[in-house]
Amino acid sequence: INEELAMRLFNTTDAVGKVIEETNFGDVEVIAVMKEMPRNSSYQFNNIYVLDGYGSFPDNWQRFIQSWRGRFAQTWVLFEESADPSAITDFQEEFVAKYVPEDQRDQVDFYFQNVADIHLGSTGLETGGMSPRLAIPYSDPGFVSVILMLGFLVVLIASLNYVNLSSVQALKRTLEASMRKINGANNRNLIIQLFYETFLTIFIAYVFATLIIWLLFSFFLEVANKDFEWSLLYSTDLIIYHFIVTVSVWILSALVPALYYSRLKRSLLILKNAFSGKGDKLRKGLVGIQYALSIFLIIGSLVIYRQLNYIQNKDLGFNNEQLIVLDINSGNARRSFKEIIQGIKQNANVVDASTSSRVPGEWKNIPTANLSLNLTNQPIEASHYGIDHRWLNTYQMDLKQGSNFTGAPSDSLSIIINGKTAEMLELDNPIGERIWVMSNRDSVSMKVIGIVEDFHFESLYQTIGPVVLTSWHNHVRSIDYFTIRYAQNPKETVEHIEEVNATFDPGTPTEINFLDEQWGRFYKAEESRATLILIASVLSILISAFGLFGLINFTMERKTKEIGIRKVVGASVGNIIQLVLKDYLILLLIALVIATPVSWYLFNDWLSDFAYRISLSFDLILIAFVIVLLISFSTALARIYRIAKTNPVQSIRYE
Repeated sequence: INEELAMRLFNTTDAVGKVIEETNFGDVEVIAVMKEMPRNSSYQFNNIYVLDGYGSFPDNWQRFIQSWRGRFAQTWVLFEESADPSAITDFQEEFVAKYVPEDQRDQVDFYFQNVADIHLGSTGLETGGMSPRLAIPYSDPGFVSVILMLGFLVVLIASLNYVNLSSVQALKRTLEASMRKINGANNRNLIIQLFYETFLTIFIAYVFATLIIWLLFSFFLEVANKDFEWSLLYSTDLIIYHFIVTVSVWILSALVPALYYSRLKRSLLILKNAFSGKGDKLRKGLVGIQYALSIFLIIGSLVIYRQLNYIQNKDLGFNNEQLIVLDINSGNARRSFKEIIQGIKQNANVVDASTSSRVPGEWKNIPTANLSLNLTNQPIEASHYGIDHRWLNTYQMDLKQGSNFTGAPSDSLSIIINGKTAEMLELDNPIGERIWVMSNRDSVSMKVIGIVEDFHFESLYQTIGPVVLTSWHNHVRSIDYFTIRYAQNPKETVEHIEEVNATFDPGTPTEINFLDEQWGRFYKAEESRATLILIASVLSILISAFGLFGLINFTMERKTKEIGIRKVVGASVGNIIQLVLKDYLILLLIALVIATPVSWYLFNDWLSDFAYRISLSFDLILIAFVIVLLISFSTALARIYRIAKTNPVQSIRYE
């Protein structure tokens, strides 16, 4: 056991030799006390049973252990350092042929996975049974790439913006640079000064960034659904990336104005805006890139928001709200399930209660049964639920045809199937048909008494598959849950459930879940992703808006005299605004043309992971365009309007 469990059980960590009574394996002796698992370990456990062979397992587990189809545990293999794991899997075909019945061989496969690959390489693997509890859910490498890309895009937008503004600032200091050259400074002196000043700015920005990270770190952990120490961001493994990003921004933002300064001549001293037109194409190109990235991020935010909204509001085939699930974790509760249900229903808040082997949105593995019209045909594999006669009512599911279970002993030879099962078995009128239901334990011919409307029992990443509902007394899987529908007062209802459970099963802690929260975990990563993309989009737009404001200020200074002359010859305020913003509007349209196909391809690919999804529409592009247009241009319109309203005489005297 670990130190935390030792303290709970014995109030001391010196627990070696002490006995823990009445566990799943009887009375057991503590032979060692281990340290806590690190917080960043995927697997978290507080006890390890050291068993003398599989015979130590309880009798009701033996059939799973003896079955080649049983996947109740993970197998860990320690190889010699020079060993090749593939040398063992080369014998897979021979092994399967020897131990697995012929009709099950297409369902059996195994391979070795390196421990280092588990976290990012297990998204397609099922977990359940006695697999270690995941403290840190397996992560999707695609999601990691998305986060890296988001961070890179925001840094890129900010960097391009800073390069743009630093080049503008350098050009505005042409007079200062010329004076320094007249007084003996050479190009090298000017460039060193530029790099030094830029370094100070970047360093101050880095310090501020560190402060902001520290202040917002808790918020970030909540949004990203992560748990790690702040110091990890500044570990030796990551600090090199801080250095690379900081130095890259420093060099790029200082290099562009340095190139301008290297061409500066003393004779330009008398011209206030001598270099003001230099680099216009570069600056506009950088603005265009910022626009394209902002549009891409906004479209992404809208797509993810709409898909999540669609998922959360899609009809699941049952009502998952106001449902409480109570785990059955002992034989006492299993044997007394009818009395427990009766006791739970005595509370006025309880609308209905039932029992089942599994629940829709299952957080363990879902058992399956093979179905066939006769024992000679190739069977189909269907998800199995053993239920009582109140289960359909509790979940507010509808029957398309036939009838529900009655609660009588004869229910054990009847089944209810969903429409998908009838379709796969090619049954036009399934009511009354007899179907063989096959499990590891037995094969039983059972009568179809009803067809339930198709319902989602997994996330919307998966299509609805075949389902078979048997009565609670079946040969596939015993009951494992109570489901309680309540009308109001969830806290009071939970307290009542705990009280009833303790009456019939005092030795087992009550394990309760709200079903809608369990369904929400399917899309927790997507919600985090949507929030992070939204934050990145807002940041990118704000950064771009600040940058555009600075560039338009620079443009207005350059064109001050031109604007004065145009006003003298009759130009209106609207003409002046059009003069300044026309080029940037063209840039925005070009950015839209570039960002649209890229966004369409990437987010259509992301949506393809969902079995049920929205369709992309052109209003997404229009909304993204309007958002960028309004935010970017509204920051600059006030400044342009003020200059446009200035007395033209003052404007003409500007130079």
